[in-house]
Amino acid sequence: MSISKDTFSAMLADLSQQYLETAAEKLDRLEVLIDGRDSAVKAPMDETYRLVHNLKGSAGSFGYPLVSVIAHRLEDYITDIGEPTTRERSEMLAFVDRMRDVLDGTLDPDDADTALIVRQLPVRHTLSPRRCRPSAPSFAPSPIS
Repeated sequence: MSISKDTFSAMLADLSQQYLETAAEKLDRLEVLIDGRDSAVKAPMDETYRLVHNLKGSAGSFGYPLVSVIAHRLEDYITDIGEPTTRERSEMLAFVDRMRDVLDGTLDPDDADTALIVRQLPVRHTLSPRRCRPSAPSFAPSPIS
């Protein structure tokens, strides 16, 4: 059985719309988890990580590579967070806001904008058990002349 080009295009458009709706629901859920508004969840950071990982994997498949990059950065950010501080919660929500901006069309970046958006995301500096020193800064130091 073959399908027409128009039918195939309509199916792709429907899948894309379903993805946007599902992604919006996941971002809503992330906000609830990050804000700590769901006391029924035993391990909110585990669920947060799972949702972020899912968004990272699916975004690129549906044509949202920047969402995938932002989700990857959030995934890195939340690694090893037990109970997030107020500041960490606020910074985690900044990642969610940027993903939402891309998905709803508020941000439609070109390559230069993408780099700027990614550089402006929060960075959590932690001690690395392997190196026992702070992780690399999010900016490059200026050269000394």
